[in-house]
Amino acid sequence: YRFHWNAPLLGSRHKSGVLYLAGNRVFRLTDKGEHFQVISPDLTNNNAERVNASGSGAENFGVIYSLAESPAKAGELWAGTDDGRLWVTENDGSNWTELTANLPEPARGEWIVRIEPGLKDPKVAYVVTNAYRRGDDRPTILRTADLGKTWQSVVGEGIPPNDPVEVVREDPVNPQPLYAGTHHGLFALFAPGPPWPPVAGLPQCAVGYVALRP
Repeated sequence: YRFHWNAPLLGSRHKSGVLYLAGNRVFRLTDKGEHFQVISPDLTNNNAERVNASGSGAENFGVIYSLAESPAKAGELWAGTDDGRLWVTENDGSNWTELTANLPEPARGEWIVRIEPGLKDPKVAYVVTNAYRRGDDRPTILRTADLGKTWQSVVGEGIPPNDPVEVVREDPVNPQPLYAGTHHGLFALFAPGPPWPPVAGLPQCAVGYVALRP
């Protein structure tokens, strides 16, 4: 098993006492983490050259970097890897469907840094990819409304063209607003399409996580 030093760990919204942990596979933990079950195959490319990289090995290690559970449907999990693969399961890991080939360029094959399943609709999800590690700073936020079969970009005017995105969040109360944290600030989308104005009053700094209260 391989794990990133920021390995995804989340508590289930639907099953009390269940935790999900991701390395190169997805694990379901029960009994306060005392027991685990492997519920996925290796979801990465398992590229030996990358897995055995020099240094600590934690920065680029052939692992699931983003893991999310649908708030709208029990048993629906999404997983994205640091070597560009995207997966979904609708039955708590019994079967996984790969969605990588459905992603449009330039997101296909890039580091999947965040997945945001729709709060109300189980077929909706947002995926953030970035490629700044190899010198491409373009912001990328993709949205699906059909469980990953097709994707559309929701990045428009407002987010600078050289500002990689790290996180996207749906508003927990109102259906429209989206929030995007980038390397240089926090942006909000209040209506379909551009622009994404910056959120006023915040310094120009990296935003890697967004917590919204209902």
